Amino acid sequence: RSSAASDVYKRQQLPSGGHIVREENIPEIGAVSLWLNNGTRIIFKSSELDKGKVLLTGFRKGGLYSLDSLHYYTGLFAPSIISLSGAGNFSRDALNYFLAGNSASMRLLVDKTRTGLAGVSQVKDMETMFQLLYTKWMYPQLDTAICKQTIEKTKENYRVKQKSPTEFFQEELMWLLNGRNYTNTILSDSLITRYVKQEDMLPLFNRFYGAAKDYTFVILGDCTIQDIKPLITTYIGGLPKGSNDTDWCYTERNIPYKSCSLIRHTGDSPKASVSLIFQQDSLLEEFSSFTLKSNVMKAMLRTCLLNRLREEMGKVYSVSVASSAGLYPSFLSRTMIGFVCLPEDVDSLVNATQEELQRLYEYPESFDGILTDVKRNLLKDFELDKQKNSFWTSWIRNSIFNQQEDWKYLNNYAQTVNSITAKDISSFAKSLLSTTPMIKAVLYPKN
Repeated sequence: RSSAASDVYKRQQLPSGGHIVREENIPEIGAVSLWLNNGTRIIFKSSELDKGKVLLTGFRKGGLYSLDSLHYYTGLFAPSIISLSGAGNFSRDALNYFLAGNSASMRLLVDKTRTGLAGVSQVKDMETMFQLLYTKWMYPQLDTAICKQTIEKTKENYRVKQKSPTEFFQEELMWLLNGRNYTNTILSDSLITRYVKQEDMLPLFNRFYGAAKDYTFVILGDCTIQDIKPLITTYIGGLPKGSNDTDWCYTERNIPYKSCSLIRHTGDSPKASVSLIFQQDSLLEEFSSFTLKSNVMKAMLRTCLLNRLREEMGKVYSVSVASSAGLYPSFLSRTMIGFVCLPEDVDSLVNATQEELQRLYEYPESFDGILTDVKRNLLKDFELDKQKNSFWTSWIRNSIFNQQEDWKYLNNYAQTVNSITAKDISSFAKSLLSTTPMIKAVLYPKN
């Protein structure tokens, strides 16, 4: 055990550890799934992609959306302030000093729909990484001086901040797309003063972490399951039993159900910024299939719109197309088409965009060539992604989070991609876009 790690534990209780209650192989991805007696689950995959390294990540549903309106704003600040405060008997500086020369790191993170963690180390230092996880989870600290300094500095930034016309426009657009609620209220110094409570920070952190039931850990390492099992059962198995309330308090999706426009003449740029947005709150098919078709459609649309708006019309430099979806806290898909142009060209470019969408709906065979290129690029990217541990850990996490544990999916990926036809994407786009309200957002130059 490294001197840094043993120092961390000098005046703290060592983990009592736990035991494995179930173990299953996942041959499709060369991994092992373990369940421990404290309700945690671990997926371990031996990997030589990063020589001599171990990557440890984890998540549980919940996150900021599990907080009500009284605690949400404190929840925004608590994780970063606690991270800056050190852990166990150590300030952050003292911990950094003890870890000098050691490759282990561990961060605990909170996003909107889940809490998580991410650590990395060399194989020789992996016990220190597990010990950092255990220490930061079990013995979080709140340095009141750092807390006060962080909050005051943030309030001062909001007091002196001059928002640009683009920022005001983006705020309006966000509220039009999502409705106004406590999760998208714009922070201000008065709101921080009223709602951010230092005394709630550690209790909220212990709610995000604390009892470990339903936490999933994904480990990829240049080692064997036998090498790492004792560390898993000691440190992850030593996390507290019991469960926390991780149900989402914020679940509503207040999206527009009629086409509408947001037009402003306040921009600083001499050009107009145009966004066409389509949202849906009903899932049309199984989520992994939806995501794949969404990615194919996005690439096809970008290619055809670049051809029409830039190459043929010569009126834009580029076109952005984004299409994504999330299952939680309730399903929402959003497709956005965006470009920047001269103010007098807005209407003709919007019309041309709608004509290209109509062509996809009515004449899918005219997209066959574009689809062939898109599929080739997807498969090329997939082969490159498979050579990265970051891809594997992210894909395994998201498969479990989205309840899509089809471990054969990657083995069948090339076949699935190649089986997609232009007619499939035409039907998909029609159901996703043509029957959906369009939000047209344009920021014109001032006057």
